[in-house]
Amino acid sequence: MALASAVGTVATGWLAERLSARHPNAIAWLPGAGMILSVPFYVWAFTTSSLWAALVGLCVGGAMKYGYLAGQYTISQGVVSAQFRAVATAILLFLANLLGYGLGPLFIGAASDLLFSLQVADLGAAGLSRQACEGAARAALAVGQAELCATASAKSLQRAMLITSGLYAFGGLFFLISCRWLQRDIVRPAAADR
Repeated sequence: MALASAVGTVATGWLAERLSARHPNAIAWLPGAGMILSVPFYVWAFTTSSLWAALVGLCVGGAMKYGYLAGQYTISQGVVSAQFRAVATAILLFLANLLGYGLGPLFIGAASDLLFSLQVADLGAAGLSRQACEGAARAALAVGQAELCATASAKSLQRAMLITSGLYAFGGLFFLISCRWLQRDIVRPAAADR
């Protein structure tokens, strides 16, 4: 999956560069379209019962989604002058790591816990917590509760991953929206810099 995602990143940058003569905003709409188009592949990957189909869905989805990296860095470098590029990259990396890598896994876990609680309540076991379903606490559960735990735990994580994958479409939409102002905001090099 990592290799497919890396190929998608490089391919998006290469293709955007090739298209930029005829389509100056390709560096924004190409990653945006890729993020939006990745969602069905992630949905397929997280809902199939076939390991190979899941792998294909994750690889194709990752190749499409991770093209955003080419656009993200190119645009962030293009809308600031040369004197501020290092600061722009530092801010971008700080926010991406804080929000995406820092809060992303916490969001998935919190969403999974919330969905677990809603699912067990719907199945008539409202007092059953995720902690009671894990580790040594599982041995104290009744036979039906242990089965309910296994089902609810897997389904809640699956749904949290589906929700998160659906959010990629919003990222893609923001890339597409940025096309409206991108050419106006790109900093053109001064004649002395050329």
